[in-house]
Amino acid sequence: MPQSTFAFSREHTMPTPALSDVHHSAATVLTAAGLTVLDHGTDTAGATGLRVRPALRSPAHVFVAPVVNGLEDFPLPFPQHNDRRSAWVGLMQAARKALRAAGWERLEETPGGGEFIAPACRTHADSSPTS
Repeated sequence: MPQSTFAFSREHTMPTPALSDVHHSAATVLTAAGLTVLDHGTDTAGATGLRVRPALRSPAHVFVAPVVNGLEDFPLPFPQHNDRRSAWVGLMQAARKALRAAGWERLEETPGGGEFIAPACRTHADSSPTS
């Protein structure tokens, strides 16, 4: 399986598998909504858009991270970051709106972005037998 890397923190990178169908589905929804989806594992220097990757909690979940001017993570609350922070919030709101309209469920949001689960994954989990 092809491997790529993504920035886990400023000091480390960790290998991640190529995007699965559920992650491509999320990227398709976001692109159809007119949002820019940045290629997974590529350099984002100066880029603005959304990065879609597997969530740490479950590979069936999607983590959507806004990237503004090449930087992920929510900007610090200082006046010099106001424009970047506004753009970050706008990207996250647009991503949330597009995914929820397509039936995705938001599981959580962090200063790095938001975690979502696809309708098909949620339906499959809801229909599993209980003992």
